[in-house]
Amino acid sequence: MLEKPCQLRTASGAFVDVGDGGGFAGPTLVDLDEDGDRDLVVGQFNYGYFRVYRNLGTEAKPVYAEPEFLRAADGLASVPMG
Repeated sequence: MLEKPCQLRTASGAFVDVGDGGGFAGPTLVDLDEDGDRDLVVGQFNYGYFRVYRNLGTEAKPVYAEPEFLRAADGLASVPMG
């Protein structure tokens, strides 16, 4: 049975932002911090960066932290814009 779509909120009650306009976000769930709960990663169209919303709850009942940008060894991780 499919559930209705819902707008996600962070632990503080702010809505999860899925983009800065001008394109489509590519959200995915992945366990970035290897704690057993999937975190939300959202692509940013304009500059190719990724926002990470860490799951502070559980897999069954996620609670997302305020966003941070995904980092790489040399700064912010991004998709090359060409």
